[in-house]
Amino acid sequence: MTGLTLDRLSLRHPGAARPALEELSLEMAQGEMLALLGPSGCGKTTALRVVAGLIQPDSGDVRFDGASVLHLPPERREAVLVFQSGQLFAHMDVATNVGFGLRMQRRPRAEIAERVAEALDQVQLRDLGHRQPHELSGGQRQRVALARALVLKPGLLLLDEPLSSLDAHLRGEMRGLIRRLQRETGITTLVVTHDQEEAAVLGDRVALMLGGRIRQVGAGAALWNRPADLDVARFFGGCNFIPGRSAGGRFDCALGQLALPPGAPEGEGCLTLRPEAIEPGEGPNAVTVQVLETRFEGLLTRITAEAGGLRLEALMRAGAARGAAPGRALRWRLPAEALWVLPGV
Repeated sequence: MTGLTLDRLSLRHPGAARPALEELSLEMAQGEMLALLGPSGCGKTTALRVVAGLIQPDSGDVRFDGASVLHLPPERREAVLVFQSGQLFAHMDVATNVGFGLRMQRRPRAEIAERVAEALDQVQLRDLGHRQPHELSGGQRQRVALARALVLKPGLLLLDEPLSSLDAHLRGEMRGLIRRLQRETGITTLVVTHDQEEAAVLGDRVALMLGGRIRQVGAGAALWNRPADLDVARFFGGCNFIPGRSAGGRFDCALGQLALPPGAPEGEGCLTLRPEAIEPGEGPNAVTVQVLETRFEGLLTRITAEAGGLRLEALMRAGAARGAAPGRALRWRLPAEALWVLPGV
């Protein structure tokens, strides 16, 4: 197990208008699994390649257990990168693919055979060692790529969008496998993904990356419900933003005075709450809204409404959304525990 520190990494690709990484800092504890989440083009794969030693940063440092590894080539970093496509050798069978790194280390044949069998058993492919990559499903190929990494017993496992090419059913299955393997082996694991659900399922913590910087790090629920700023809130689907002023546990805004949860910051700010937190009916923080639009979204219905000159969006199950029709007045409750104030916005 290896602790990882990224210390103010900066990198600009030649000819690029903006840096790929800008003063990026991140800490990972030994044995932790952290999901590095962000949209395409935010720099997360670049960060992963810097950790692996495939790219050198313009400035900053990468430390394993407190010691800089910038001077070390990839093969000496005890970090293994699993690419998005798996990148198996097409001319080798599964067992030979998995044992490739051990052969490069000139391990004895008996040891290679034993460790390959163990790794294939870990990913539930023990009987497929003789297969060729083209004979495998997408999920099986990704399992082989994982086994090829695990067989080396790395201190740090780096996963670059490992499930993005799989269908929904296989993604769910592979998430469970990756999570189980990480817990069993204790390998410090950094997984890059653009998928919010995947980040929440896999990561002990989630680090959101936007524009080459880490914007917020914490448990998944904290990022969803307690965003650090408007950009973070919008990334996680935030759509209700109410300007006003917080004082004495209440928020004064166009909707009236709303009760806040304990500890809310005071002063000018922006109140936000997730659309699925809004409830129909009377009670504390109830407001009258005029329905503008409804849209069916599978298990939930999205309702857009107006109140106090503001647009609000709610996501409700079919029973709660019953009666919501354009032009109709409804009473909605904004639960105090679901409200979050972004100060100074």
